Amino acid sequence: MTAERGLRDVFAALPEPVAILDLSAVEILSASCLGLIVEDAAARGARGYALALVAADGLALRVVRLSGAHTCIPTFPSLSDAVREMGERELGRQATDHGVG
Repeated sequence: MTAERGLRDVFAALPEPVAILDLSAVEILSASCLGLIVEDAAARGARGYALALVAADGLALRVVRLSGAHTCIPTFPSLSDAVREMGERELGRQATDHGVG
């Protein structure tokens, strides 16, 4: 319950239009916390925004993959990869929104 409450606070503080949640230091990722991540990603997607995950290896990545969440939430092995890739996606989205490209 404490982790879920903390995760909700994290989501409230994440920026838009692109947010990156770094799970690389997470040792245990419960199904309920993963559910909150998927829920937040869907809500951001409905607003035209994005949530990406960083999970290099370990339990968090296994849980994300086993659940299939990686198929609907971009997941990267490093923060630098996520920043680069999501930045490029956002630039492409902005160009499309403004009729460029």
